[in-house]
Amino acid sequence: MKKLFALLAVAAMLSAVFMPLGAADRKLGDVNGDSAVDLNDILMIRDCIFGAALTAEQKAACDVNGDGTVNIEDMLVVLSIIFGGEGNTQTATPPVASATPVPTSSGTTTPPVPKQLDLGLTQAQVEAVAGTPTRIIDASSSLKWLIYRNAKYTDFYMVRCNNGISDCLFYMGTGLANKTFPQEPEWYSDKNDSNKKYAAAIEKKDRPVPNPRNKDAIEALIFELCNAFRAQHGKTPFVWDAQLRDMARAHSQDMANRNNLSHINAQGKDPFDRMDDAGYRYWAGGENVACFYGFAPADPSIKLNDQWINSAAHRENMLDDDFTHLGTGFGEAFHGQDWLYATQLFSVPF
Repeated sequence: MKKLFALLAVAAMLSAVFMPLGAADRKLGDVNGDSAVDLNDILMIRDCIFGAALTAEQKAACDVNGDGTVNIEDMLVVLSIIFGGEGNTQTATPPVASATPVPTSSGTTTPPVPKQLDLGLTQAQVEAVAGTPTRIIDASSSLKWLIYRNAKYTDFYMVRCNNGISDCLFYMGTGLANKTFPQEPEWYSDKNDSNKKYAAAIEKKDRPVPNPRNKDAIEALIFELCNAFRAQHGKTPFVWDAQLRDMARAHSQDMANRNNLSHINAQGKDPFDRMDDAGYRYWAGGENVACFYGFAPADPSIKLNDQWINSAAHRENMLDDDFTHLGTGFGEAFHGQDWLYATQLFSVPF
């Protein structure tokens, strides 16, 4: 579910008076030539996108990123300048409530997984083989994920430790086809890409299921996995958005409480109504929802991610070129058996 917006309401209040300067005299983002980079410049780009009668010079000025077309990417460049973000490509990651310190990624490439990495190793042995994790996500007091990745997610794998012993290895980097494994893995395939194998897991199945599950951990894992999947397709990683997470979590719990998988909540509100009600300002938005019942894995993030990847419309949202931010939410309830619900909320905020 996706929706694009134009700021029609503010156009009448913020009609820019164009006083063009020579193109060489303008600073980056000063589309209308008034020597300031502000909302008026964004509105001029919007007018150009929607076919307003602009001069050739004005149309050329709207192509801020110089790629020969005028689209939402030019708006994003101006927004980054307005908010002081020009040149900042660091991807924010979701916080996880945990006593374990989360190391900061240096952005350097994670080395290939050594052959010695296997099940049954202590966490200290894992780190001796693979190095210091990029981050650690605590799923419970006994279960934790050690995440190894670079800033672009092109090198990505995870090791889960249960009571300090590795019991799952999960690989999802762009070099997956060249990996060697200590034993035959369980493969995950993308039916929307000719059943291409996109992930592999080696796992010890008999492990305790946390009750209740750690929502922060599951949400963080869904975010990490989504970015790793985007990296396989040459896409920029999403930026974590805590406000979207709050809305996604509330909707997931609402679905769980009512045992109803839907984009519409109990109040009859769709995702865009809910974003508007929360005062969230955005150019574009989208939502994915999914659920599990009966079989309830300890770490449902991998299975939920696989559901979305193998659904064409949900996969399209995950790989969308317009969306820049993501918030993920998890909810669960017992209706004769475990029912687990998850939501991904995508946006282009302003």
